[in-house]
Amino acid sequence: MENSTGWIAMNEPKQKAFVYLRRSQDRRDRQVLSIEGQRKHLKKIVNQNNLAPIWLPPESRSAHQTGRPVFNQMMERIEGGEARVIVTWTANRLARNALDGGRITHGLQTGQLLKIITDGRTYSSASTDDQFLIQIEFGMSKKFSDDNSKAVKRGNLAKYERGEYPGNAPIGYVNGKIGHNNNLLPDPDRAKLVQSVFNEAATGKYTLNEIWIYAKEVLGL
Repeated sequence: MENSTGWIAMNEPKQKAFVYLRRSQDRRDRQVLSIEGQRKHLKKIVNQNNLAPIWLPPESRSAHQTGRPVFNQMMERIEGGEARVIVTWTANRLARNALDGGRITHGLQTGQLLKIITDGRTYSSASTDDQFLIQIEFGMSKKFSDDNSKAVKRGNLAKYERGEYPGNAPIGYVNGKIGHNNNLLPDPDRAKLVQSVFNEAATGKYTLNEIWIYAKEVLGL
């Protein structure tokens, strides 16, 4: 980097940056690019911007709801002044809900966050246009999640109305067809084992933990 005299300051410390990786386990928000794929791209971004990375543990949680532990810890550390830059794959990796999105935007507006660097663009605290744009992107991400949620619920309701079971069969059953509809059938190998677990539980002689041990260790479920 150049100093005020125009000379390159070779010993100037690198700017610290949190590197945030997230892959959702929520079907409404499934990330195509894997954690390792994100890590590979973000390493390039870190090197291109001459940053000192603070690599956070990858997070496998949906951003549709609040309460992601790694994200919350990162924001607390930013608010504490440990680093003022975030590197992430796309803006929607950071937030798909209003509260987390507002926290990020507030950080940019107050200068607690100097910038957010993604694979496609950089959002700077010095630019009100960037602050406005990232709010729009967070809002679009939330709308996308909300629309997907409604579509899933509509699909499940339609299955219920047709008498179908929506999803993978629970233990003791298998997915199969009854007439023309997808539904549940007793598992020929494990249905009787599951019945025996309920029969033992009905005696009232066992705690929940003892029934779990019986199912796992005695029956192999």
